[in-house]
Amino acid sequence: MNDEFDSKKIQEIIEKSRPADEVVYPENKNVFLFAQKLKKVLADSPYQDLKPVVKSYYYRWEDELMDKNGNNLSFDGVWAHFRYVWPKIKEQGILDLAMEKAKESQTALAALNQYTDTNIHYLIRVCWELQQIHGDDPFFLSSFDAGMILNRSQPHAFMVMEMLVDDEVLKVVEVGNRHRATTYRFN
Repeated sequence: MNDEFDSKKIQEIIEKSRPADEVVYPENKNVFLFAQKLKKVLADSPYQDLKPVVKSYYYRWEDELMDKNGNNLSFDGVWAHFRYVWPKIKEQGILDLAMEKAKESQTALAALNQYTDTNIHYLIRVCWELQQIHGDDPFFLSSFDAGMILNRSQPHAFMVMEMLVDDEVLKVVEVGNRHRATTYRFN
């Protein structure tokens, strides 16, 4: 492992990466969320250098890292998923930026008038900010990330995203799947 790694910062990330209490995420989503947080401070590091960090994460949370059937995950399974997702994590910084801007935004959006839930207002603002960042190009947002924004489960967030599409707040450009988020345009 590179001596330049800030061990205190890494330890903070590990502590803040406790697996979800409820089985909202498939087991690999917890690893993905940990990798996203780690990517913010170690973006240029190849995954091979991070095996000791992933081991620390695993041993800290091994009793809580479970599959959907309640079975404990092995380190090998966690490591396999981490090394698979690490190079794919690219845009989390953009989502963080959109969330930050959405919290500060005073922009009047007509879509907000359709809903009373302040969490849905926040999700709409995040989508609007993502569209501003991407310009004319579509933006992607997974239902897992939408759930994080709404502070609700992934299935609930999926229903909310579908509602926003049905109400023409968002337009689906390309439907996602288990490996890729859906892409949208803000109407």
